[in-house]
Amino acid sequence: MTNDGWEIEPPGRYIRDQIVQVLNELAEAAKLTQADLEYYAEQICDCAEIGWSEARPENANISKRGSEQELEAIKSFCLKGIEIFSELHRPARRALSAWEVQAEEMQKYFEKLGQAAHYALHELEDRQGQRGRPEKLDAKYVSEEAAWVFKEITDRRPTVSKDPISNIVSGPWVNFLSRIFEVLGIEAQADYWADKTAREKNRSKESD
Repeated sequence: MTNDGWEIEPPGRYIRDQIVQVLNELAEAAKLTQADLEYYAEQICDCAEIGWSEARPENANISKRGSEQELEAIKSFCLKGIEIFSELHRPARRALSAWEVQAEEMQKYFEKLGQAAHYALHELEDRQGQRGRPEKLDAKYVSEEAAWVFKEITDRRPTVSKDPISNIVSGPWVNFLSRIFEVLGIEAQADYWADKTAREKNRSKESD
């Protein structure tokens, strides 16, 4: 790691093997093959690498410009789609209807998509304009992927136990993520990210 906190190289085989060791600490890992464990470890390492890459200021600026261009392209595409479907002649409408494609529904779809792209563009600009400490993307991405891996191996959702007085969280999921952070050298509070990720995953599950 450099003095300014950037990783010099992405996780290599040594790190992956250490992640495999962490996975093996889960009792349920005994039912998996070595190939399965290496696959899960590589997924976690890939997320860490993506987080480190996106957090770099130059990459963040490139990502922002690219996202703005994509959303603008979607808006233009939708305007064209609205124009085409609103001006379709009756024979074309009947021909599409035979394939269960209704011109009116497609026009509404493009209107909705175009509106979503419009608001998404403004939200992107608002987020970029906000000041403050940037989100730990490595911690975020690794926590999300580790939660999926934890669920895949243990067949249990990532949950935490919280002390009602101290608010300290604990449990197998917290310990698992702490070990993952330790191996990857992620400088973030694993208990915070374990709690945050667990709440988000469980909230998503309830809304499904």
